[in-house]
Amino acid sequence: MPNILVSMLVNAGDVIMMTSALELIGRHYPPGEARVGCLVRPESVDLVTGNPVVDQVIVYPYRSGSPFKGLNELRRTVKADAFDLFLSLDRRPRGAAVALLAGIPKRVGPKILFDGSRPEFWTRLLFTRTVALSPAECAGSQVEMFQLVTRRALGIEGVGRVTLPPVDPERDRWARDLISAGSGPGIGWPGIGGPVIGLCVKTNDPRKTWPPQSYAALMARLKADLKAFLYVTGGPSDRAYVEDLLGGSRSGLALNLAGQTSLADVAALAARSDLFLSPDNATAHLVANSGLTPLICLLVGTEPEKIIDSMPRAKFLRFPLNMDAAPASVPEQVELVFETARELLRGQV
Repeated sequence: MPNILVSMLVNAGDVIMMTSALELIGRHYPPGEARVGCLVRPESVDLVTGNPVVDQVIVYPYRSGSPFKGLNELRRTVKADAFDLFLSLDRRPRGAAVALLAGIPKRVGPKILFDGSRPEFWTRLLFTRTVALSPAECAGSQVEMFQLVTRRALGIEGVGRVTLPPVDPERDRWARDLISAGSGPGIGWPGIGGPVIGLCVKTNDPRKTWPPQSYAALMARLKADLKAFLYVTGGPSDRAYVEDLLGGSRSGLALNLAGQTSLADVAALAARSDLFLSPDNATAHLVANSGLTPLICLLVGTEPEKIIDSMPRAKFLRFPLNMDAAPASVPEQVELVFETARELLRGQV
């Protein structure tokens, strides 16, 4: 029985797309015929815990700039589990180095990890075999690319799909109570009876983030015209940004949940919402794959071709990368997003 460690030390959005490769492995190896471990960052644990293919989750707080921190402990953990095959989907040499030091005999990864690097002996040192990808394969769908590496690395066939754990009952009750309290009487939300709309307003790349003034104008319109209950999610570092966008903690425009929710919490909230809006980030991928909640994905300077396979039911709206160069277009963009939101909400009735 093969004992496979899959390295997924990337941002959570990429991990969501990589779950299609896990599902592909599960399709090839029936239950009990393989053991699969996942190597992930702490923020991605919820995305693979409970996955029917995954037997073990190994957490490593990968951060660039600290190449040796925690590596010895990770090596001991990996070595103790006696994996016989290491599959790198993340293009991170650190995981492959740990696999080598832990004595995993077969180590396979994409050749593009070392394309153009010197010296070339790093490829031979870290991996026992590399998988070649053409430029066209690298430029296409990321979901397909991760599965292509897996098929060629393991010598298997088939097609997998993005698979996320279901919302657990406890988180579902929490989301229901939070939304009921927020949209109910007595706390100053005028959106009683209106749709529940979640938003994520930031990406790791400021150039690809819709301007905060646009989000603020959109939320004001959603609240005034649709009587919507709005909440905003994000990471701990986004909380002050969201508060500034909302005009302060007492503005009443939306509930600021940034830094207070895990990805599993966001999935529970989205499942109880009528609509979600987000740029291309982990939240968008999560919402698109966690249920039937319609998603508007705001793409700033990004082509949807690489991500469309991982976002079923998403409505993509594309805007130019240099938003500051065309401030006159902001009202038109806000109107476009608002009308798209209203149309999708009508389809829910």
